[in-house]
Amino acid sequence: MVESRGCFDKRKLNIAFLSRGVRALVGRFARDGRASLAISAALMMGAILGLAGLSIDVTLLSTLRSRVQAAVDAATVTGSRNLLDYVAVNGFGSVGRYYPTIQTQTVNAIQANLQLEKNLSNIVIGLPSVIYNQNSGTVSAGVDATYNPIFMKLFGFKAMPIRASSTSTSKSLIKYFQIVFLVDVSQSMAVGGTVADIKKTKDSFGCTFACHQLGDDTLTKGRMRGIVFKMDYAKTAIANFLSQMQSISGSNASAFYSAAIYTFSDKLRTLIEPTSMLSDVTRAAAWLDVELLATAPYKSVIGHTNITAALSSLAQTLPKLGGDGSSSTSPQTILVLITDGAQDLIGSELWAGYSDGNWADSCAAFKAKNAIIYAINTYYYPYTDDGGYYNKFVSPFASQIQAAFPKCVSAPSNAILASDGPGITAAVNRLFQKITSSIRVSN
Repeated sequence: MVESRGCFDKRKLNIAFLSRGVRALVGRFARDGRASLAISAALMMGAILGLAGLSIDVTLLSTLRSRVQAAVDAATVTGSRNLLDYVAVNGFGSVGRYYPTIQTQTVNAIQANLQLEKNLSNIVIGLPSVIYNQNSGTVSAGVDATYNPIFMKLFGFKAMPIRASSTSTSKSLIKYFQIVFLVDVSQSMAVGGTVADIKKTKDSFGCTFACHQLGDDTLTKGRMRGIVFKMDYAKTAIANFLSQMQSISGSNASAFYSAAIYTFSDKLRTLIEPTSMLSDVTRAAAWLDVELLATAPYKSVIGHTNITAALSSLAQTLPKLGGDGSSSTSPQTILVLITDGAQDLIGSELWAGYSDGNWADSCAAFKAKNAIIYAINTYYYPYTDDGGYYNKFVSPFASQIQAAFPKCVSAPSNAILASDGPGITAAVNRLFQKITSSIRVSN
């Protein structure tokens, strides 16, 4: 019995030993599997993080490229518009001198928009190209920069290039305009055009102001002696304006012009109604003269000056007033008033008591009908040796006169002071540049 138990115990021992070995082997296998899985998981996690980092950097890179492109686009659009705005104010004759300013403005605008982008470096902005041609302003610019990645630098990607370029063109809209000159031809336009002319008039006729009367044609006599009067400067300047307008109207496909000339002293008179035949208007400008010397049927007797009546009559009778410039039957009106701004409302020596500079309200009728108003102030020189006429008839209301011009015009810069004859020439030349310049409407 004892042996038999012993044999039985030995078998049990062998089975137990085998069981412990199997468990140990299984345990080691399990431990080795967990290690492998840990390594695999770590590798997978690294790959996932790498892909996530790549995704973040790619997204940021794409966003930055869009922002850089938007910055360049905005700068060139603004530059092209500023170019046409400059031409609108100053004319196209000097536009080339403004190119460097547009270039600087464009570069500064790009830099201002990119300076807060922390992940950009090595920003290089090329010198913008600026071109004005045929009533179009074009600005081109380009930018090279580097994106500094956040995660991809861990994988050896230390810089990613960004490049953007843009070209913007602002163009004028095809428009139709009628340019209407309303010219003061009263006696005050027969004052000498310069200080020297005023002195020569005084030396020749003993007067400088209001000395041109019926029966004493001092204008013709003065011209024979080389005196140039304010009317002479105005007439020549308007003729030159129209001649230049005629020369560009055939080649300028972005705008179409007609023109007219009206005169006034005591009341409105028609020299030539609006017509697209600018050569006819140019020839008509030669007929302009002070009221006593105008040729028939434009001649009038002495009538003093009524600016209010002239403006009111023209607003009621001017053809096509109120147009929007969209067609030849609906042209936009540009009114050019040329006067010294002093009006006297009755035709007698008592007129000094009825003088004023309160005529600006009559301009409202034109503004209400979409007209653009310019005014050239043919300034009264403060005479000191004219027998007291200036101090009696002009000086008391000089401040009213000066205040009337900016009230009348469409914009403050549209009121142009011409302190003498050459100033009238310069004012009309400036007016030509302003009127014939582009009107920016779109890109």
